[in-house]
Amino acid sequence: IEQYSEGSSAGFAKSFQELLLALVLAIVLSYFVLAIFFGSLGQPLVILFTVPLTFLGVFPALASFTTGEFGFLEIIGLIILVGIVENVAIFLIDAANQKIRDDQWEEKRAISFASGIRFRPVILTKITAIASLAPLALLSEFYRSISLVIIFGLITSGFTSLITTPILFIFFRWLSRSFQALQWWHKILFF
Repeated sequence: IEQYSEGSSAGFAKSFQELLLALVLAIVLSYFVLAIFFGSLGQPLVILFTVPLTFLGVFPALASFTTGEFGFLEIIGLIILVGIVENVAIFLIDAANQKIRDDQWEEKRAISFASGIRFRPVILTKITAIASLAPLALLSEFYRSISLVIIFGLITSGFTSLITTPILFIFFRWLSRSFQALQWWHKILFF
């Protein structure tokens, strides 16, 4: 009855808004969980930078291999990707933090080591996830769009985050040290 009284287009718009809200909440909740886990406010930003990198592959894939529409299934695919694409940056940053904390390595050496040692597991997890979604993308007309969103989001975010995560990790560590060195009144002016 509610659907009928609002009209089908109003119900569709409301559902679409709820999914977009769910996407935003997924990102915000991820930030808080990562901030608690890493004990930092900057490192979760480095990790969450992998989320916009998914758009580099998602939208061109939808335009090339489907009708180009962006609907419910595609947003659900993006919500799924929020949790998945962060893994690369989490692996790299956690390994680098362990080397910095336990072995007193400098940041550049630690993140370089983490990138080298975690490269193979990152690539293998991406390949296996893509291989498991490939039959769905090839054989199912209905689920093709969500599987393409996840596949191309994993490809672009996975490989570009291997480049951007070390750079942002070093930058945010430098920014944190610079901020801590400021006088208290400069910290207030900084904000």
